[in-house]
Amino acid sequence: MHPVFIHKKILAVYLIIWSIFGLIFASLIANPFTSGWIYALIYIFPLFYIYALMCLSAWYLCKFFPFKKTGVVKIFLVFCIAAFVNSSLWLLLCIEWAALLDRSLNVATAASFDVTEPRLFFILGLTLYLLSGAGHYLVLLYDEAQATQHRLIELNTLAREAELKALRSQINPHFLFNSLNSISALTATDPIAARRMTELLAEFFRKSLDAGKKKFVTLKAELELASHYLDIERIRFGKRLGIDIQIDDECLVKTVPPLILQPVIENAVKHGIAHLIDGGSVTIRTQCGKKSLTVRVENPCDPDRPKGAGNRLGLENIRDRLNTIYDSKSDVVVKDGKNMFRVDIVIRE
Repeated sequence: MHPVFIHKKILAVYLIIWSIFGLIFASLIANPFTSGWIYALIYIFPLFYIYALMCLSAWYLCKFFPFKKTGVVKIFLVFCIAAFVNSSLWLLLCIEWAALLDRSLNVATAASFDVTEPRLFFILGLTLYLLSGAGHYLVLLYDEAQATQHRLIELNTLAREAELKALRSQINPHFLFNSLNSISALTATDPIAARRMTELLAEFFRKSLDAGKKKFVTLKAELELASHYLDIERIRFGKRLGIDIQIDDECLVKTVPPLILQPVIENAVKHGIAHLIDGGSVTIRTQCGKKSLTVRVENPCDPDRPKGAGNRLGLENIRDRLNTIYDSKSDVVVKDGKNMFRVDIVIRE
């Protein structure tokens, strides 16, 4: 079925355009000094509506002879033949319709209109059909461009999802290696604590896997997972590891990618607290706007450490995930001070 019959609005616009053509042509052939306007409208409008339907056949020719796969010369010849056939049929219809009106209205058509030359209808029919063919090609090319753009968007979305899965798959192994090292260290000194840590680790992975199945989680859920991780590390560090969470209530309902805080807090413990004899506290603060959220994680660090020490894989992972999800609107801002290491995760929707 022709697309024009599928959408009522398009059909209405199409008929209005042909009505305007008919009105213009009627004004050209009507005799203004007689009642020619009435007869011109009665004569022209049925003919134009019929030819409007005949011109829709150009759509099927356009589909059968695609513009990009068919030569211009071949297309021109095909449409010239089709225009000739349709215009000839329309001309015969015009003549028969004029004769019918002459008999029915008892008015001589030739006397009512300034039309005595049939070639005018034939040339008009040729022109309108060729214009219809050009219009249909433009519509098909536009639809093809839209479909291509839609496919590109789908492919881009699939690529981004694949990239996100690859980035997220790096998180758990990275954390697992560090946790197993911690358990290994405890087995010799405190087997009971090592067992407890293993149980907490299993529970953490169960929760992290549930969160990892989702595209987004609330900040509240993300903080609960982070707190569970810190409970695991407290077994190893004891009182050396403290935590200071200062969260605005309105920020808790904000959504974030799952496990986005995990690498930051892990680095704070592994590369900050672990190297201090007296330990320290991991501080988490938030600030949010209508379409923005900033999560700050701070930790004390050894002032004598070499700059840039530590594994930055986790931070790069976060930055890549944010850029992929939010189209580079978000970022990870790192401030490596003498006694303090700070990471700001800035999310802008």
